[in-house]
Amino acid sequence: MANVFLQKIFSITNKKNHKIITILGIKIKFSKKLPKYIILLGKILDKIIPKNHTKIVFCSYPDYSDNAKEFFEYMKTNHANEYSMIWLCNNPNSLEIPVKKYKIHSIKGLLELLTAKYTVNTFFSLEQFTSSKRRVNIQLWHGMTLKTIGYLEKNIPDHMFKAYKKNKDAYFFVTSDIFKLAMSASFLVNPNRIFITGQPRTDCIISKRNSNKIKKFLDCYNYDKVILFTPTYKECKRKDGGRDVDHLFNNIFYMDDYSEEKFYQLLENKNILFVIKPHPFEEKFYRNLEANNTFSHPNIKILYNTDIKNNDLYFYEFFQIADLMITDFSSIGIDYLITQKPIIFLNSLAEEYNKNRGFTLEDNYEIMMPGEKVYNFHQLLNAIEDAIFTDKWKNSRLKILPLLHKYCDSNASERIYNIMKEL
Repeated sequence: MANVFLQKIFSITNKKNHKIITILGIKIKFSKKLPKYIILLGKILDKIIPKNHTKIVFCSYPDYSDNAKEFFEYMKTNHANEYSMIWLCNNPNSLEIPVKKYKIHSIKGLLELLTAKYTVNTFFSLEQFTSSKRRVNIQLWHGMTLKTIGYLEKNIPDHMFKAYKKNKDAYFFVTSDIFKLAMSASFLVNPNRIFITGQPRTDCIISKRNSNKIKKFLDCYNYDKVILFTPTYKECKRKDGGRDVDHLFNNIFYMDDYSEEKFYQLLENKNILFVIKPHPFEEKFYRNLEANNTFSHPNIKILYNTDIKNNDLYFYEFFQIADLMITDFSSIGIDYLITQKPIIFLNSLAEEYNKNRGFTLEDNYEIMMPGEKVYNFHQLLNAIEDAIFTDKWKNSRLKILPLLHKYCDSNASERIYNIMKEL
């Protein structure tokens, strides 16, 4: 019904360098990117266009990633015959998935969005195009809030408040009561619109999906231990001119006493494979290091998003084979707690980060870090040996686990689906 209604209003003619949209007999010429008046028109039409109750539009950044990807995989496996699923992307041609794909700033993508009852998102990518309260916006986000987000973030640019304001009617999904409160405060969302379900992206950790494929991909059979290093986004310039930290990126740990020789020696002596997963915004720094023949050691492997995608893998699947995680202020550390395996937190820049960006528990953020906190490279070397061979923080992790994760299973996507269909 929704598509028939639209066909009576819209028609699109493709030309060589532009397109022509006809709206109630009025022809408008436009380029590939949607002009503001088309977006405004779409928001107006969104209020009156009927919604298809079996259509779901997905969107994520990067394309086809994180919680949205994993929830889509669940839906494709378990409910493909019940729903029509569409992805809006920046680069649809790069995705090899058996559903319709459209560029996010396109007329066809907008038409699919305006007729969909459900949207599934991990950022705030779709709200600028929509206005109807009849739509159910499933906001899965991209991690729990160890660091501040939304209205709680310090030194936030004014233009970001507009994006946050549009999401007060979304439904959010978190892992525990503490994050329900944090998400409500971060985006001024009614707590009744926030559900404790767990995150789809962690379902694969418990299910052991692709475990053998991961081992083959890393070629880790001849190593005694695997360490996963997952630093958060710190280095790039912010839009307001500031930065989360001022410390220069002169080594991967941001530590002035770092010794490449001692680091390599530890990896060799303990037969450790050190796997680095840079934040997507910081991949260029690691590529520069590789270009300068840094990190060419056989005990070190860097995972880029393209590597993972091209091998049809998912980053969270790597948690299964890691014996230890090293991180800083990333929400990935909170996710990794589900494994009940050791974590080391790099805190040498914590106070600076707290001053410039902020933590959800500003004066007590270390409560959410149940692992050794290290402030220099010497401490890090000792912490690695202790975590792998002694693990003195095991009881502390088990105590805080229920506060951060109500569920430690592979059923988050199923819980979200059961809630979604009742909204």
